[in-house]
Amino acid sequence: MPFVEPTQAPAAIPTPEQTGQPAEIAELKLPDFWPDGLDPMDNQRVSLWLLGGGEWEGQEPGWKRYALDPETAAMKPGTWAWRNKRVMDLSLTLLGLPFALPIMGFAALALKISSPKEPVLFKQWRPGYLCKPFQILKFRTMRTDGDSESPREDGQRLTRLGRFLRNTSIDELPQLFNVLKGEMSLVGPRPQLMTYLPRCTQAERQRHSGLLGITGLAQVEGRNLHTWGERFALDIYFFQTRTLASDFIILYKTGLVVFFGKGVRAPGHDTNQEFVVSNIK
Repeated sequence: MPFVEPTQAPAAIPTPEQTGQPAEIAELKLPDFWPDGLDPMDNQRVSLWLLGGGEWEGQEPGWKRYALDPETAAMKPGTWAWRNKRVMDLSLTLLGLPFALPIMGFAALALKISSPKEPVLFKQWRPGYLCKPFQILKFRTMRTDGDSESPREDGQRLTRLGRFLRNTSIDELPQLFNVLKGEMSLVGPRPQLMTYLPRCTQAERQRHSGLLGITGLAQVEGRNLHTWGERFALDIYFFQTRTLASDFIILYKTGLVVFFGKGVRAPGHDTNQEFVVSNIK
């Protein structure tokens, strides 16, 4: 799949000895437009820069520097492929909502009873189509204390009810409303954290060349048992080969994966391992 090579000359950040970071992190290529003094592994500040918040309020959001060229996108609005997929998304979502809403209601009630002061829904900005941010919806599975942009702390913050919601994928059901709004598809690569954008190569960012999904090829072919590189490769392959028939096959396989719980967690980890970096020298 064609993609545009970055035009900015990369500048290496300090050595591992200077930063105390692992070598693969210290070799992250930083483009000329990277803000001075911004640690690429400081998830909160990187997220603020990408979204144009905090000390960068009023400036161009950093995500636009990584946005894909619409002409290189695998799927384009207005095409038959886009329209057919959108019709499938709306039809299946509307048909499924009468069954999903009672489950969502019980989940919301259980969350409110177990933690009355905690919010029921978790909202977070994620890069979507062409890397443009949108707010993803999930049922809250973790305590709200700590840094929501730091997966390294997530294992300690995961609640018992949250673990059940994750194991059954019930926590993902609110994303049906993202689908109705046209921000997501039922089938496509999973939306990842904003802070992962600078860590991906330009080729890996092609996973944003279509609507991201509630489930996808990587989720039915091993899910969290794959390395990040393998997952990204499956995401890109999905857009290169997808058809309506393949979407239905993935939806069918998703039911089997949820039923048997295959690949919900990587061995030895309660939550997703943090994606460190592909964009290295």
